[in-house]
Amino acid sequence: MGTESTKKSEKNKSGVYKRGKVYWIHYSVGGVQYRESTKTRNKELAVRLYEKRRQEIFEGRFFPDKKNSELTMEGLRKLWLEHASHKRTVDDDRQRFETIVEYFGPSTLIASLTPSDIDRFREVLSKRTTRMNRAMTPATVNRHLGILRSALRLAQNNGYFLRLRTLRFDFLRENNERDRICTTEEYQKLIDAASPKLRLAIILGYCTAMRLGEIINLDWKQIDLTSKLIRLESSDTKTGKPRRVPLDATVIEELKTYPRSIDGRLFGETSRDAISSAFRKLCKRVGVDSLRFHDLRHTALTNLRRAGVDVFVLQAISGHKTLKMLGRYQTVTDDDLRKAVETKERSNI
Repeated sequence: MGTESTKKSEKNKSGVYKRGKVYWIHYSVGGVQYRESTKTRNKELAVRLYEKRRQEIFEGRFFPDKKNSELTMEGLRKLWLEHASHKRTVDDDRQRFETIVEYFGPSTLIASLTPSDIDRFREVLSKRTTRMNRAMTPATVNRHLGILRSALRLAQNNGYFLRLRTLRFDFLRENNERDRICTTEEYQKLIDAASPKLRLAIILGYCTAMRLGEIINLDWKQIDLTSKLIRLESSDTKTGKPRRVPLDATVIEELKTYPRSIDGRLFGETSRDAISSAFRKLCKRVGVDSLRFHDLRHTALTNLRRAGVDVFVLQAISGHKTLKMLGRYQTVTDDDLRKAVETKERSNI
């Protein structure tokens, strides 16, 4: 009995076995098990076919279902964008896939991708400059790699053959923490020189800590000047969770004098990119260096913390999922450290 068991194990391990009078071969492609008749009674010929299949699988030249091997990079883009159409960040996905398809080529078969292709793509991205003439950050490179990996997984889940296990996605080490905050003087320069629309966006960013995407999509129905709150629904936020944003006197006064459009939206059809571009040009014009619109959110949260706002209230205002993420939006200066000691001295502890 033991001998028969051993022989059976060896047959299964070899991938060649006999069913009736004909030899069959057994192999795995992308984690899926396949059995194929060799249509021969000659074991030597069966072994040769088995070895041929193994070589084709290793080199990525064997596709059990030819139809499923014909997905191109352009097809992958369409598959992903249809899948991600409900996402608030679908425009970001669309831009990143433009870069991906441009690099690999629209007619490239995804089944032909190799680890070297992914490595070269990462290296090329890391040396690129953005539209703002800046080097692409590790975080931006990783977002491109991440969406490509997610799209390939989606394709595999939809029945397309991929050698996904052999594709290696080595992400770059990120350092996204920024200490740049907008000073009171810089803020005044910006709102004094801004157009009414851009001025309101800057004030909202500086005073409420809202993200730019949340700001430009605001509707008057979400704003309650009586209760001094902006109510964001789950569909309005990056995290998919609703939240309430408190309004201070500066924001309320600005909103009272701001003209209302027919469609009810504060910024009409203005896009996030348009506001970002206008903000960069404004900063250059008034002499404010290395400030991004997102730094206004950083500034607002830092100012609230300095004012003594409880950390959990800060988290509720910002919409961060964790306190660790909130901590990345806090800048502690030398003055903050000195004031901490002065506070301790005044308390006589």
